[in-house]
Amino acid sequence: MGLNIASIFGSGLGQLIKDVVGTFKLAPEKQAELQQVIDQNAHEIQMKEYELQVRAMDAESKAIEAASANIRAEAQSGDKWTSRARPTFLYLFYIILAFNFILVPIAQMIKGISLAQLHPIEFPDILWEVFVAGYLGYTGVRSWEKSKLAIN
Repeated sequence: MGLNIASIFGSGLGQLIKDVVGTFKLAPEKQAELQQVIDQNAHEIQMKEYELQVRAMDAESKAIEAASANIRAEAQSGDKWTSRARPTFLYLFYIILAFNFILVPIAQMIKGISLAQLHPIEFPDILWEVFVAGYLGYTGVRSWEKSKLAIN
């Protein structure tokens, strides 16, 4: 049985001890003795599990606070690029979409340009996903901000 992070944090500490010791070949008497020690210390094991969970939650909250501080620092900086980066990406994507789905078909219909001469730009799937996430995030946050201002 292999041990990984998911098995350490996903199951109880007592189960982890049983799994680790279970990988060794012990006599039945020793296994029974080990089980008895685990049962006697079940409360302490649960307290250690709770401590691990609290520490993991603290670490996660500190990471979120650090990310939040970075976002606030970027928003308060005088650099206009930080406030225009997302819209710039969206505008660039709009231009590419207009080229692919408006200009290329019109040029092919009007001038008779073959598909071999004028190619639409092909995107990897991950770029579409980034565009959709950015677009929905940008418009969703802007809509939320506007509705929040309208309520106040």
